[in-house]
Amino acid sequence: MAQKKVGGIIRKARTYMAHSRGAGRPGGARSGLGNPGLLYSQYETNFFGGDTHAGGQLAYLDGNGLITNPNVRQIDAFMSILGRPFHTLEGVVEAPLAKFQLGDAVHEDTQAPEDEYVNYPYDFTVRGNHDQPPLASLIVARHGSLEWGVKVGSIWFQALTENYIAAPNNSFPPTAARIAAVKAQMLATRPPGERTVFLMHRSLTNSSGGGSPESGGYQAEWDVDSGAKDALEDLCNSFNTLCMIQGHNHYSYRIIWRGIRIYSPGSVAQAPMLGSPPWGTAYPESFLVLRVHNNWFDIGCYCFGFLAIANNQVWAPGTWEWSERVMLS
Repeated sequence: MAQKKVGGIIRKARTYMAHSRGAGRPGGARSGLGNPGLLYSQYETNFFGGDTHAGGQLAYLDGNGLITNPNVRQIDAFMSILGRPFHTLEGVVEAPLAKFQLGDAVHEDTQAPEDEYVNYPYDFTVRGNHDQPPLASLIVARHGSLEWGVKVGSIWFQALTENYIAAPNNSFPPTAARIAAVKAQMLATRPPGERTVFLMHRSLTNSSGGGSPESGGYQAEWDVDSGAKDALEDLCNSFNTLCMIQGHNHYSYRIIWRGIRIYSPGSVAQAPMLGSPPWGTAYPESFLVLRVHNNWFDIGCYCFGFLAIANNQVWAPGTWEWSERVMLS
């Protein structure tokens, strides 16, 4: 597993403040980090998107009828909120230290997945179940491994990869053996107590997001290896884990699974290629903003693009669907 450097266990969290959609309050920030015109504080900020499915069967059309690469569309949405209030929490959204993609960056029916991949400006990518071997090779070339780890600011981000069997889409969650190998590598190389976020594509929710975190929907995909979920729990409990961030589910969600906080960024208009024209989706468009402070972390889901009514929720563009603050001991 390659390791790079750029620039508590979750049950240690004492309390957290959860917020529904609403206006933010700027304040409490100071200038710095060399980006004129934006306010910065003591936070370390990172952005997370996923499930863009570039090259899928139904291309996304913008308002002018032009095909848009959904990865570029998501990055544009990232940049659109810089300097804006962070939901109902204090301060503004700062420029990210890194931009992460949680898998399914391309769709397996695309003719040139490498073109869809190399031409978008994410910093780090996790392999998803639709990301075929050509894209996996590009991830390895860029990051050194499919199970890459990287230090961004003070936080170690560790990727877990799909258990890919064969084309076109025969892949499964990480196996217990692979998770144990990641644990062994981290124990041998990472300093004790280092704040850690685990990244993976495969979801631990039911298929509509939320619901029972131990049965239904995507949970069945984990039953291919009966020990995988226990190994994943052990991995998180072996380190100072802030949270896990997962893709696969095209809804943004937040759950607590076996005492571990899990978040998903959602998807963009092209995925999952169904619904009414011209957008090709009945799902919302959203991403996550994570900012970490010495004493807490804030995380929020920001909606962009088009109005969507799905999963018994109204997802309005230009609004925060949810956010929460988790206090750390």
